[in-house]
Amino acid sequence: MAAAAAQEWLNDRSGLLTIVAGLGTGMAIFGGGVAWGIDRQARLRNYRGPFLKTAASAALVPAAILLGGGFLLGNGAFDEDVIGPMMALGTVTSVFLVPPYVYMSEMEPIQSE
Repeated sequence: MAAAAAQEWLNDRSGLLTIVAGLGTGMAIFGGGVAWGIDRQARLRNYRGPFLKTAASAALVPAAILLGGGFLLGNGAFDEDVIGPMMALGTVTSVFLVPPYVYMSEMEPIQSE
């Protein structure tokens, strides 16, 4: 929806702004959702941590893996049969390992008043 709005309102001829708007919106929603889930589980156990850092790590680390893999594919360095599974495994692993680690690294107990 963000990509369609960008294409309509910004009159982007190359399509670059449309792609950036779509990916940026998707990354923000995904990162926020992952961070919210981690934060919710921690708060149920009376802890809190850095929500924005967690959301950024949930959005940016998989994006970096996908963009890096896309660069390697476009460069011709690897075949899609090799890099495709590596990108999928890296993305899934980064979602399950990096955001919880970022959250837990600065997690502190919530003080009752």
